[in-house]
Amino acid sequence: MIRTEGFRKYFKNTSWLFSERVLRLLISLVVGVYVARYLGESLLGKLSYATGFIGLFFSLTGMGVDAILSRDLVKHPERRDLLLGSAAVIKLFGSLIFLVIVVGATFIKDMEPLTASLIVIIALAELFRPFGVIEFQFMAEVQARKAVHVQLGQLIVSAIVKVVLVLIEAPLIYFAWVYVLESFLLSVGYVWLYERAHHVRSWRVDRSMLRYLLVQSWPMLIYSVALHFQARVDQVMIGDMLMSRAGEMEAFSEVGQYSVALKMIETFGFLPVVVQMSLAPAITRAKVESEELYADRLLNQYRLMFMLFLVTSIPLFLIAEPVVVLL
Repeated sequence: MIRTEGFRKYFKNTSWLFSERVLRLLISLVVGVYVARYLGESLLGKLSYATGFIGLFFSLTGMGVDAILSRDLVKHPERRDLLLGSAAVIKLFGSLIFLVIVVGATFIKDMEPLTASLIVIIALAELFRPFGVIEFQFMAEVQARKAVHVQLGQLIVSAIVKVVLVLIEAPLIYFAWVYVLESFLLSVGYVWLYERAHHVRSWRVDRSMLRYLLVQSWPMLIYSVALHFQARVDQVMIGDMLMSRAGEMEAFSEVGQYSVALKMIETFGFLPVVVQMSLAPAITRAKVESEELYADRLLNQYRLMFMLFLVTSIPLFLIAEPVVVLL
């Protein structure tokens, strides 16, 4: 298996994704510590509360079409423009619904102005999300390096901006705008690289394709809603419960400490995600070729992902306390 051209191709693809995640981990850790020490527990907690609140509704921006798009771009490459165009429209629609719900929720909860402003600004970043469908085309072509180049460029610019904001002692609201900048840079980068081989203006939208994607994606949407809700509701609950008992500053301080621990867990969980993203096209093709090959590749993927979960949990256990103390 190791000597086959297919294995080398997917191994190289995985290596690009792995390298990007390692660099992101290192840069995010250094810059994250720098920013966290500048903001302090209370302001960091307020920013974390805002991102956690947005996370409750985040799944609406994808509308559950990601897995369907990833599969169909491999199975039906000739329908690329129709799939990408229709998926982008669905994601735009989902992002608008998401934005309306988030803004409405800030009024219903009667949040204080700064927290509400942070939530609305960060939510605006999702308006660029439709162009994220281009990443799935790169993955379908087993060209992860293209996506990695864009993501690393965005990461470096974002890190520089955050450092500059700390140096000029910028207020918290500016750090919320960094989320919008990151989303914008990612979209511009994806479009720029995509235009070198294809054309966004060739994308098409078709009612039957829209209907097909929505019918296929609704189970994934329900799953995604449940997943994101359970992953983010804890930050919001901690903030809301402590705010009524201990006051705003103490509540956001606790959220800040909790978010640091949560961020570490999310960051070190990248390895299984990288493997899943990289091997998805190979597994989809195997499904078309033969059920036996499909079952074999799926089993090997689960074995590999389980081992990677074990590998990431050990260093996380060892460095957790020193990192939290450092912050």
